[in-house]
Amino acid sequence: MQNMYDFFSVSMRDNTDILRNKPPQQSRQYNAWRDFTRVSNLIFTFTLVPWTVNHIWGWIFGNLACMLFTWCIFLGLYSYMMFLTVMTVHRYVAVVYPVFASSVGNRSRIYMHISSAVAWLISVGFSLPEMIFSGTVDGPDGVFCVPNYNSMFVELFGYFTQIIVFFLLPFLVIVFCYTRMGFAILQSRMRGRNHAICIILSIAVGFFICWAPYNIFLFLFSLRSLGVFALSENVLEIIYCITHVLAYSHCCLNPLVHIFGGKKFRNYLPWSRGFRRLSQRFSMQTFSNPSSLSGQFHL
Repeated sequence: MQNMYDFFSVSMRDNTDILRNKPPQQSRQYNAWRDFTRVSNLIFTFTLVPWTVNHIWGWIFGNLACMLFTWCIFLGLYSYMMFLTVMTVHRYVAVVYPVFASSVGNRSRIYMHISSAVAWLISVGFSLPEMIFSGTVDGPDGVFCVPNYNSMFVELFGYFTQIIVFFLLPFLVIVFCYTRMGFAILQSRMRGRNHAICIILSIAVGFFICWAPYNIFLFLFSLRSLGVFALSENVLEIIYCITHVLAYSHCCLNPLVHIFGGKKFRNYLPWSRGFRRLSQRFSMQTFSNPSSLSGQFHL
């Protein structure tokens, strides 16, 4: 319960700060896609509290809320994956093909609107079946909100849709684009290229750490449903908890990459400016009165 509360509070604060503070150096298209990923994270984060309640005490919000929260968590997940992929392709074109990117001109806004609309339509379309095939179930331990698939085909289709469409394809696109971008940056003479490479690696590695275990779990669970792979309930519960905690952490970790990775972006965060002013004031007091530090640590 505490872990979910931590995810909820950190994600709500950081994603909200990023939405409210937009560095003017970034393009309008990039800011729009970045804002959509934050909205996706906030939609996903909004569902964490009721799902934690469901896991510990059972579902107390009714059948309609069960369907709506199921739709929200998958909509947040799917749309985040879509917009992260769109942003990656946008960065790839800007870095590897700068001449083409600059020649697009005013048409970039049209491409932005089209790609955003397609991303939302795909996310809504694939998340609606998850809402339809969900509901409350009475059990010996209470009422729970669970998937309610009417056939094995529908269940496996949902699992493999998540694995292929919303993990493997985005991951392959991210790896390809960031690899090409990394080589392009290394071959350039830009200042701070090592820092840029570190940010690229952190995004790719963070994506893999958050989502690979979760999707491996889905694959093993699919094999278990087919009777191909056997897992005990205790082992399944442990793997479930670990992989879901890692997956849920994406809504906290990705904003931190922007906060700590970009100096220009950090300057626009209110709590970062406050911390910077406090550090400057502390430094001025320390250098103007060197004994102030020693007095604090003298017993």
